[in-house]
Amino acid sequence: MSYAYKRFQRQLKAERAEQYMQLLKEKKEITYKSKWDESKKYVESDERCLQLAKYERQNFFNDYVKQLVENVKEQFRKMLMECAYVSKDCATEGPQFDELVKILRTADIRFKRMDAFPEERDALLRDHIAKLRAAAGKKR
Repeated sequence: MSYAYKRFQRQLKAERAEQYMQLLKEKKEITYKSKWDESKKYVESDERCLQLAKYERQNFFNDYVKQLVENVKEQFRKMLMECAYVSKDCATEGPQFDELVKILRTADIRFKRMDAFPEERDALLRDHIAKLRAAAGKKR
Protein backbone atom coordinates (compact mmCIF):
# COMPACT_ATOMS: atom_id res chain seq x y z
CA MET A 1 0.00 0.00 0.00
CA SER A 2 1.20 3.46 -0.80
CA TYR A 3 1.75 6.17 1.76
CA ALA A 4 -1.03 8.27 0.18
CA TYR A 5 -3.52 5.42 0.48
CA LYS A 6 -2.63 4.78 4.13
CA ARG A 7 -3.00 8.48 4.82
CA PHE A 8 -6.38 8.49 3.09
CA GLN A 9 -7.48 5.49 5.19
CA ARG A 10 -6.45 7.21 8.45
CA GLN A 11 -8.24 10.39 7.43
CA LEU A 12 -11.38 8.47 6.48
CA LYS A 13 -11.34 6.60 9.78
CA ALA A 14 -10.91 9.86 11.70
CA GLU A 15 -13.82 11.45 9.81
CA ARG A 16 -16.05 8.46 10.50
CA ALA A 17 -15.12 8.53 14.17
CA GLU A 18 -15.90 12.25 14.34
CA GLN A 19 -19.27 11.70 12.66
CA TYR A 20 -20.08 8.90 15.09
CA MET A 21 -19.14 11.05 18.08
CA GLN A 22 -21.47 13.73 16.69
CA LEU A 23 -24.23 11.13 16.50
CA LEU A 24 -23.67 10.24 20.15
CA LYS A 25 -23.90 13.92 21.10
CA GLU A 26 -27.19 14.25 19.24
CA LYS A 27 -28.82 11.41 21.16
CA LYS A 28 -30.29 12.87 24.34
CA GLU A 29 -30.94 9.34 25.59
CA ILE A 30 -27.19 8.82 25.96
CA THR A 31 -25.95 10.28 29.23
CA TYR A 32 -23.05 9.89 31.62
CA LYS A 33 -24.90 6.93 33.16
CA SER A 34 -25.45 5.10 29.87
CA LYS A 35 -24.25 1.57 29.15
CA TRP A 36 -23.50 0.26 25.67
CA ASP A 37 -25.94 -2.65 25.76
CA GLU A 38 -28.79 -0.31 26.63
CA SER A 39 -27.76 2.53 24.30
CA LYS A 40 -26.77 0.85 21.06
CA LYS A 41 -30.41 0.69 19.99
CA TYR A 42 -30.41 4.50 19.70
CA VAL A 43 -27.55 4.59 17.20
CA GLU A 44 -27.17 1.24 15.45
CA SER A 45 -29.49 2.03 12.54
CA ASP A 46 -27.75 5.32 11.70
CA GLU A 47 -25.33 5.34 8.76
CA ARG A 48 -22.68 7.08 10.89
CA CYS A 49 -22.71 4.07 13.19
CA LEU A 50 -22.74 1.46 10.46
CA GLN A 51 -19.54 2.87 8.94
CA LEU A 52 -17.58 1.60 11.94
CA ALA A 53 -16.73 -1.90 13.04
CA LYS A 54 -18.73 -3.13 16.04
CA TYR A 55 -15.73 -2.98 18.38
CA GLU A 56 -15.02 0.59 17.25
CA ARG A 57 -18.60 1.65 17.95
CA GLN A 58 -18.42 0.36 21.49
CA ASN A 59 -14.94 1.76 22.11
CA PHE A 60 -15.93 5.22 20.87
CA PHE A 61 -19.14 5.00 22.91
CA ASN A 62 -17.15 4.15 26.04
CA ASP A 63 -14.77 7.04 25.36
CA TYR A 64 -17.71 9.39 24.91
CA VAL A 65 -19.38 8.31 28.15
CA LYS A 66 -16.04 8.68 29.98
CA GLN A 67 -15.88 12.27 28.70
CA LEU A 68 -19.39 12.88 30.00
CA VAL A 69 -18.48 11.40 33.39
CA GLU A 70 -15.38 13.58 33.62
CA ASN A 71 -17.50 16.61 32.78
CA VAL A 72 -19.96 15.74 35.57
CA LYS A 73 -17.07 15.41 38.03
CA GLU A 74 -15.51 18.67 36.87
CA GLN A 75 -18.83 20.47 37.24
CA PHE A 76 -19.13 19.00 40.73
CA ARG A 77 -15.68 20.31 41.70
CA LYS A 78 -16.65 23.71 40.31
CA MET A 79 -19.87 23.66 42.33
CA LEU A 80 -17.89 22.93 45.50
CA MET A 81 -15.69 25.96 44.84
CA GLU A 82 -18.75 28.16 44.33
CA CYS A 83 -20.78 26.79 47.23
CA ALA A 84 -20.89 29.10 50.23
CA TYR A 85 -22.68 26.45 52.28
CA VAL A 86 -19.61 24.19 52.42
CA SER A 87 -17.03 25.53 54.85
CA LYS A 88 -14.07 24.38 56.93
CA ASP A 89 -16.49 23.85 59.81
CA CYS A 90 -18.56 21.19 58.01
CA ALA A 91 -18.52 17.65 59.36
CA THR A 92 -16.83 14.97 57.27
CA GLU A 93 -18.43 11.94 58.95
CA GLY A 94 -21.62 10.85 60.67
CA PRO A 95 -25.12 12.29 60.68
CA GLN A 96 -23.97 15.89 60.18
CA PHE A 97 -22.12 14.90 57.02
CA ASP A 98 -25.15 12.95 55.82
CA GLU A 99 -27.30 16.02 56.41
CA LEU A 100 -24.84 18.18 54.45
CA VAL A 101 -25.06 15.75 51.52
CA LYS A 102 -28.87 15.79 51.72
CA ILE A 103 -28.99 19.58 51.67
CA LEU A 104 -26.53 19.89 48.81
CA ARG A 105 -28.40 17.29 46.75
CA THR A 106 -31.49 19.47 46.80
CA ALA A 107 -29.60 22.73 46.30
CA ASP A 108 -27.69 22.05 43.10
CA ILE A 109 -28.20 19.65 40.19
CA ARG A 110 -24.42 19.29 39.82
CA PHE A 111 -24.37 17.63 43.25
CA LYS A 112 -27.32 15.38 42.43
CA ARG A 113 -25.65 14.14 39.23
CA MET A 114 -22.87 12.69 41.36
CA ASP A 115 -25.38 10.31 42.98
CA ALA A 116 -24.25 7.88 40.29
CA PHE A 117 -20.84 7.90 42.02
CA PRO A 118 -21.64 8.25 45.75
CA GLU A 119 -18.28 7.10 47.10
CA GLU A 120 -16.35 9.45 44.85
CA ARG A 121 -18.81 12.29 45.52
CA ASP A 122 -18.34 11.93 49.27
CA ALA A 123 -14.57 11.62 48.93
CA LEU A 124 -14.40 14.78 46.82
CA LEU A 125 -16.59 16.63 49.31
CA ARG A 126 -14.45 15.50 52.25
CA ASP A 127 -11.30 16.45 50.36
CA HIS A 128 -12.73 19.90 49.62
CA ILE A 129 -13.54 20.45 53.30
CA ALA A 130 -10.02 19.32 54.24
CA LYS A 131 -8.55 21.82 51.77
CA LEU A 132 -10.68 24.59 53.24
CA ARG A 133 -9.41 23.67 56.71
CA ALA A 134 -5.82 23.62 55.51
CA ALA A 135 -6.23 26.99 53.83
CA ALA A 136 -7.79 28.45 56.99
CA GLY A 137 -4.87 27.11 59.04
CA LYS A 138 -2.34 28.83 56.76
CA LYS A 139 -4.11 32.18 57.12
CA ARG A 140 -3.56 32.27 60.86
